[in-house]
Amino acid sequence: MERELSGLHDKGAYRRTTWAELPPGVKPMRANILFDERSNPSAEKPREKCRLVIDGSTQDPMPPPSRTYASTPAASAVRTLLAIATQLNEPTRKWDFSQAFLQSDDLPDDSTLYTVPPAAARLTKNEVWKLLKPVYGLPEATQRWQAACTAWLLATGWRRVVSEDVYFIKNTGKGTMRAVVHIDDLLWSGSTAAGDDFVGELHARWQGAEECADTYIGIQIERDLPNGVTKIHQSDFIEKVLARFGMQDSNPVYTPLQTSLLKANSPLVTDPVLRLEYQELVGCLQHLGHWTRPDLSHTNAQLARFLNNPGEEHMRVAKRTLRYLAGSRRGGITYTRQAGVMGMWLWGSVDSDWAGDADSRRSYGGYAFHLHGGVMSWRSKQHAFVSLSTAEAEFVSASSAAKEAVWLRRLLEEWGFPQRGPTPLYEDNRACILMSESPGTRERSKHIDLRVHDLKDKVAAGVVRLVACPSADMPADMLTKPLGHVLHRKHYEVLSGRVPPTAPSLEAFAPPPLAAGT
Repeated sequence: MERELSGLHDKGAYRRTTWAELPPGVKPMRANILFDERSNPSAEKPREKCRLVIDGSTQDPMPPPSRTYASTPAASAVRTLLAIATQLNEPTRKWDFSQAFLQSDDLPDDSTLYTVPPAAARLTKNEVWKLLKPVYGLPEATQRWQAACTAWLLATGWRRVVSEDVYFIKNTGKGTMRAVVHIDDLLWSGSTAAGDDFVGELHARWQGAEECADTYIGIQIERDLPNGVTKIHQSDFIEKVLARFGMQDSNPVYTPLQTSLLKANSPLVTDPVLRLEYQELVGCLQHLGHWTRPDLSHTNAQLARFLNNPGEEHMRVAKRTLRYLAGSRRGGITYTRQAGVMGMWLWGSVDSDWAGDADSRRSYGGYAFHLHGGVMSWRSKQHAFVSLSTAEAEFVSASSAAKEAVWLRRLLEEWGFPQRGPTPLYEDNRACILMSESPGTRERSKHIDLRVHDLKDKVAAGVVRLVACPSADMPADMLTKPLGHVLHRKHYEVLSGRVPPTAPSLEAFAPPPLAAGT
């Protein structure tokens, strides 16, 4: 705590004043000192951390959203950076900014932001602080810090990619570096020499330190540089979730979901205690499914439908998912360095479960995109409207996947890896493939929303190509419906990067090799 308070003082975060000196009508915000224990796998002892945080909800008046919004990295782009580093055999490194927000520019001189410091931080009972820096918890603090950090990166030769606000690339005489910024954590890949120079620049400008890049935003990163393998997982977080809900010694099961959930299992009167526990549990599962566990995506899509009024059956299914995690604690995604044209080649799979929701008869759609073996972007979502046929349901899902492919191809191109040729999308519905290649509409497709027909333009322009795939070999099948143990395991091994897809052969649709001298 002394380190936190001295940092606030040394960085000029506030000026002491008294209640009598407050401007008329100004009400100071509350402040608290929060403690956290961060465990570092490479450290002998856990590191205790303390932070003085303003209760920004008491600011009056509240700033508009345009002054509080700050970007955070998309999970798929973070995974893309790790996959690229694996393919190029480059180390990944991380920098942690010390009290990052306090290193931002000063607040405006006419600012009327005051706070009542906690008892441990004030010298006199009548003391009030006038804030001079964007302290943690202040609604606009994150945006001010992001603006300061971004301005410095741009001034030192980094270029922000158009696709995302918090992704950067820098070409140096010692190689190309790629970076992603998540609030006060900076992760980058590049040659060791270029990285050493960058660390020197960071030391010269910011207070902070380079840390071991074995974790990032709660993701555990295991890298085997000699063999060109990177695995990401969240086993530590899973252990904490299991302990939190008393499931650490539960008997494991082979699948997260057996059957689809029904609205009829919701009670007539909401149980607030059950709802709160259910929301906390589903929130933890959503975090896992968002970052490293695509096998939870469809289960999460089903569970999330009942957040406002869950029943005992819904909670039983949610806890069954914990039993599934108990048997697959170290499950994650593996990226492997690949030779030849397969190196930086993006491919995907897309599927749909027609009328899969028994309550609304809407379909579930899902897609997954792979790079260097492992999946790096995926989604499972219920359609917004009822589809009248399996072909229509598949067509809607493929259209959504094509939009994601456009963004991923753009990101790869900006990071220096343009895709040569269309991105193959595995599809198990022949009618959907024919519809994507047809320039016009037919009697059975003319009612489909025009924006969905954008898929045809993407196919015609050579952005994506739908490839026939047997249903039994469709990796995205697990993103649309509950599966039996054998199929679930088969598809998860493909999504996780442990095995290649069984059919059709990827090599048959790979781009041609580059000509000599290119």
